[in-house]
Amino acid sequence: MALSVYNSHDKFTYDEEFGFAWDVFTISFKYDQILSPDLFSGLSISYSDISNSSFQPSGVDGFVLGNGMNNYKIKEDLHISRFPSQHINIGFEGNAYFPDSETLVPFDHTATTIPYEGQKDRGVEAAVYLNDAVELTSRLTASIGLRYNYYMQVGPAQVNEYTDGLPTSAAEILSVTAYKSGEKVIAYQGFDPRVALTFMLDISSSIKMSYNKIHQYIHLVSNTTSAMPIDFWQVSNTYFQPLSSDNFSVGYYKNFRMNAFETSVEAYYRNMDNIIEYKDFPDLFLNNHLETELVGGKGRGYGLELFVKKKSGKFNGWLSYTFSRTFVKVDHYSRQIEINQGQWFPSKFDQPHNFSLVGNLNFNKTNQFSFNFTYATGRPLTAPDANYALNGTIVPNFSNRNEYRMPDYIRLDVSYTIQRGLLRTARYKDSFTFSVYNLLARRNAYSIYFKRERGTNYGAYKLAILGTLLPSITYNFNF
Repeated sequence: MALSVYNSHDKFTYDEEFGFAWDVFTISFKYDQILSPDLFSGLSISYSDISNSSFQPSGVDGFVLGNGMNNYKIKEDLHISRFPSQHINIGFEGNAYFPDSETLVPFDHTATTIPYEGQKDRGVEAAVYLNDAVELTSRLTASIGLRYNYYMQVGPAQVNEYTDGLPTSAAEILSVTAYKSGEKVIAYQGFDPRVALTFMLDISSSIKMSYNKIHQYIHLVSNTTSAMPIDFWQVSNTYFQPLSSDNFSVGYYKNFRMNAFETSVEAYYRNMDNIIEYKDFPDLFLNNHLETELVGGKGRGYGLELFVKKKSGKFNGWLSYTFSRTFVKVDHYSRQIEINQGQWFPSKFDQPHNFSLVGNLNFNKTNQFSFNFTYATGRPLTAPDANYALNGTIVPNFSNRNEYRMPDYIRLDVSYTIQRGLLRTARYKDSFTFSVYNLLARRNAYSIYFKRERGTNYGAYKLAILGTLLPSITYNFNF
């Protein structure tokens, strides 16, 4: 039996111009029980409340824009080990997604911002699953499973109906249908099969292959190049169908020198449907007809992952390199809705190169030096690349969606740990860790924004949250 609680609050302000704040509260309960010699039960219940806000702290237009998500989850997993060559898992899972209302309030008593509160869509999800890990031969094992999902959007909700059946603008709303609290609005369902095969070539090498299908009934909505606390979740509804993906992978795994070294190379491909993308110049916040600002598309991703790990010795650590690409395509009968002329373009998560190197040097039993080096290709972004004059007004012309990239991300962290610092007993153990985050003091870009400078040109500016090295001291006590 285990009970865990976590609560945090973060606040970030940039030069008194704007800021973000977010709170996270989670509580989870887990109860494991042996029902019989060959039947094991694992029950978990959790609740999380994630709320966030963005604010403009100065001026008569000062405001606080807030939203959040409440998630309730329960899962029961039964593990059956009655058969020597099989391990069977069967269970069910339930999720409830209850977003907080979207609110806009004045920052303080001097602001004249008009308060607003908007209702967000709710959804509930239930699933049952069965998985069988079976040893087919002395060299071949398989894990075969099937999951059935049922999702339902529930009230309170309001569904807009449009002239041609497709949401293009608020001006074409014909009528609004209201649903009471708990009333069914729309339902989706689907089967998620999965299969994984492992073939042992010899005692130290193997080949693994897998396929699985996934349905996701909640979408992350954002129009920024970086993950921001003001991003919000949108559950599937009448106009936003569930995200689905088909995932394929194959890999080769090899150990060397009595398993002192682990190596692997793995390739994957992913095909996705019903990805949510925003239209050009969207109005996403305080909007009760989001379907007129968002559009569905399809995506694909592929990549190759290399991994080497040294598990033991005075010096140990691991190295990994990933080449990965992910693209999105939004084509539509209306040229005004499709993105990049209906052609494939990099998604905001597309980072072709990602390299990590982690090392630990043990001088003796009580002193250890560690480092962590990270390199990643910059995320894609859309930028103004030209200007034109219209009736005396300078209008920026933006590039194709995600045509440019942020600067590459590079960071080096180091630490030195001294074991048995203050306490010197066999029962109690403690340690001091001295670390430096971002030792190279690089101003890695968190986001890029643009301002019009003198004349007609726009300048690009980099926002770096931690643009210098950050030292810290940690004391750990174990008993």
